[in-house]
Amino acid sequence: MFSNAESAYRKVALVQHEKKRKRNETQGVILGADFDGIAGKVMAPRQRVAILSAITMHLVKIGACTRKLLSVLLGSWIHVLLFRRVIFSVVE
Repeated sequence: MFSNAESAYRKVALVQHEKKRKRNETQGVILGADFDGIAGKVMAPRQRVAILSAITMHLVKIGACTRKLLSVLLGSWIHVLLFRRVIFSVVE
């Protein structure tokens, strides 16, 4: 499949990025998902969750933000919660 994709990329003059090229990996971050194939876990990248948590706590302490900032913040949390859909009930 990968060799077919490589030839298709060349055929339409697209360039594959070597850093994005992942083969035979059991752990890593791909397409915004932190995965561990051995443990069978997929989650939002830990660094993203930590930064998002810090920003959220800072805004909670301030007690106010713009509608645009709230929209961006909530959208970022939606990405995180897509990996743990049961937690969406907290947002609702």
